[in-house]
Amino acid sequence: MRTRETAKEAHWNRREFLQAAGAATLGALVGGGPGKFAAASAQADTKRTPRSKVQLGNEKSGYEGKHDFIFPQLPAEPLRGLLLGNGDLGVSVWADGDTLVFSLGKNDVWDRRLNTSHDNPIVNLDQVIDRVTKGEWDFKNFYQMQPSAHNFTPTPKPVGQVRVTGLGAISNLCLRLADATLTFDTPAGPVTVFVEHERNVLFVRVPARAAKGMRAELFRPREPLDFWKTPRKESFKDRPTPENASDPQNAPLEPPETGSAGKAFWLRQRIPAESTFPQGFAVVVAATLSGADGKIVSEPDRIACQVETSRGPWATLAVAVRTTSDQDADLVNATIGLAEIAAKEKWRAVHVRHARAWNTFWSRSAIEINASDPADAATAKDAALAEQLFYHNLYLLACCSRPGVTATGLLGNWIFADFSPWKGVYMLNYNFQQEFWPAFICNHAELAQPYFDHITETIPRALVTTPIAFGKDAPGAYFSVTDYPFRRVEPLFCSNLYDDSMEVSAWVAQHFWRHWQFVGDREFLERRAYPLLRDVARFYEWFLHRSQRADCAPYVPKDGKLHIFPTFSPEHWGVVTPNFERNRDAGAAIAFFRYHLLAAAEAAEILNRDGEESARWRGLAQQLPEYPTYDTPDGKIFVDVAGAPPIEYNIPAPLVPVFPAEDPSFWANAEQVEIARRTARVIQTNGNNSLVMLGVIRARLGLDDSLAQFLADVRKRLYPNGAIELALPEKTPNFMNLGIWTENFAASGVIAEHLLQSHPDATGRSLLRLFPTLPAAMDARFVRLVGEGAFEVSAERRAGRVTRVELLSRRGAPCRVLNPWGKEPVIVSVKGRKTTTLSGSVLEFPTQSGKIHTLAPFPATGMRS
Repeated sequence: MRTRETAKEAHWNRREFLQAAGAATLGALVGGGPGKFAAASAQADTKRTPRSKVQLGNEKSGYEGKHDFIFPQLPAEPLRGLLLGNGDLGVSVWADGDTLVFSLGKNDVWDRRLNTSHDNPIVNLDQVIDRVTKGEWDFKNFYQMQPSAHNFTPTPKPVGQVRVTGLGAISNLCLRLADATLTFDTPAGPVTVFVEHERNVLFVRVPARAAKGMRAELFRPREPLDFWKTPRKESFKDRPTPENASDPQNAPLEPPETGSAGKAFWLRQRIPAESTFPQGFAVVVAATLSGADGKIVSEPDRIACQVETSRGPWATLAVAVRTTSDQDADLVNATIGLAEIAAKEKWRAVHVRHARAWNTFWSRSAIEINASDPADAATAKDAALAEQLFYHNLYLLACCSRPGVTATGLLGNWIFADFSPWKGVYMLNYNFQQEFWPAFICNHAELAQPYFDHITETIPRALVTTPIAFGKDAPGAYFSVTDYPFRRVEPLFCSNLYDDSMEVSAWVAQHFWRHWQFVGDREFLERRAYPLLRDVARFYEWFLHRSQRADCAPYVPKDGKLHIFPTFSPEHWGVVTPNFERNRDAGAAIAFFRYHLLAAAEAAEILNRDGEESARWRGLAQQLPEYPTYDTPDGKIFVDVAGAPPIEYNIPAPLVPVFPAEDPSFWANAEQVEIARRTARVIQTNGNNSLVMLGVIRARLGLDDSLAQFLADVRKRLYPNGAIELALPEKTPNFMNLGIWTENFAASGVIAEHLLQSHPDATGRSLLRLFPTLPAAMDARFVRLVGEGAFEVSAERRAGRVTRVELLSRRGAPCRVLNPWGKEPVIVSVKGRKTTTLSGSVLEFPTQSGKIHTLAPFPATGMRS
């Protein structure tokens, strides 16, 4: 049901919008009833539009349905394939000639071996300072404690492929966002494909006429892992040295095993043992057919089923995937059992269950953006792309993350090669955190649970690492920048280049504090967030005082400030610079130190813990140095590190205090904010890792063209399957075409930031801002986006005027809202009863936990006083 849209309509029906935004079948969740839902799902295979877009019943599609993926034919490579997933099992659908290919990946399928036989000695902080001071440091060589050149692993591994032939020409592909279901046409009729939301099972339903000539194979491609012999010019990959190709610890995987049992056929890939799985790891793919019979054929590198006869109008191929993580006594039989159970279930029941789960997902939040003037084609095009980016990237994030699974790294669960670029690592100096950042504002904090689980598991290693890296007296938790999904207590150092970015530990902990700010779960704050915040704060307190010691005196000003030394700007200027000239007071470090110390102090105060420490942490935050600047003819701009000139950056390091560090005191200094705006207008980046950060930074600084600039940058990178490229061809072409980059799924958050912002204002307190940088020529509405203070916010703007605002208070925190009606009086009501009337540019009022608070301009009708 679409909401009423009349010129006189001042009140809009929130439930109606949710129903429309949650897709057609959301009616079952908000009043449609299960019978209606089941009927709609049953029609999904037969009701087809002229463009072969399957509709669910007679109801209109939801707002995310406007952005289904429509392809005339299959893409010719997995990177451009149609992407499916359930948060753990990922599938790319593409064509290898006449073969329909489903490339499978799974979050926990990694080769976790770490070859430590070539490790260099750990060089701790005291030793670095001593060697530089004595002139003994080799500035020309990039020092690595664990040189990546000597390791093929750890790296994620592909599960394998399901290869299907005999269906004939495939056309009119439609991947519906509403229920994450792919449909396409064949000469014999329509085919339906989905990865079941709750179980790791791929379903492929084909008409009986199409099934009769079908052949389905299980196959796992293997790379020789000899990149030093045959360099791949189009790729950027760590290339192990030639002598390590024969190192037994770097031995490539053994070929997969295949077999069959009854009508089922299977493939198993074993991965050698290491500390996380001391008995070894394995992944099994098992497939079986219902509604058809065939002959199973085993070949040297694959196993296949050639269909000979079909029974009934449809045949269903069910492909199950399980791993050692599932703790089955017999992994092969358990996977076969799952495939057989799935294949025997009624198709309608399975798809209804699957679609309901996705409809629940889409009901969590929704947006709509349009041009105010329908004749304004350029604005309408931008509005459509902005809305599309919100839905596409939320979908992709949900395809590779959900509670209870292994967190994905750089490339999600769409893994196509045995050796991934940058080894698919968890990079903790931005990439890993950014993947999960949009989960909070978009009301999908559940998608960040794998992040929390992984970091919590690595805290013991962080506590062990601190005294090893910084000296025996160093307390607290310090996180090195590189991580993988394995259990390891010993320190893990990729290199000094990254590990000396002192803001990383705060960056790691930030989402834990953000969870409190956006979700308001006190138990999570007490049990999971605060212990981490406290341990990192204790390390930072020690580190700041460490810079006052005698060995730091030649490099640290005596100005009463607590300087951050040594550190370095993230991925700029090299490892250690002569006389540490670029190793003091990086702006990113200053911002994250201040953010973290204040967050830890506030958390302690909320929980009534560690009063003396929290007071010290607040004091330390006030003693940090100013952000580094550089004088230009047009005025001061920010730079990345003290004493440096502006350069071409990777991430926009000079502007990290705005985002993602979110220094809560930043907005109190008007001159500082103006310097940031000036910097944002002129900053130069290499285009690799700046897309999302600059999108948010420009929006928070209130730059009028922030959305236009972001969309222009996206258009240079956007592929038809929704993936956003890492690099730009004119900048770093060798970084292109390497994978599906999860960090860019945060584009959904950039769009949300143009609709709702909640970072602090000049008071240092959170302030909700509605449609803060949405272009004036656009109308928009959104439901259940989330702001700091744990407020679910719904609002609408038409012709430049906000018509209504609703706030659901999750924890009863005081609320501050930038008055969307200027300085007009505003009525606040709960359940239609007025609670207060406010005026002024900032509205402040208490809230009731679990209640929806409605804001409307005065006078308003329908309110009871």
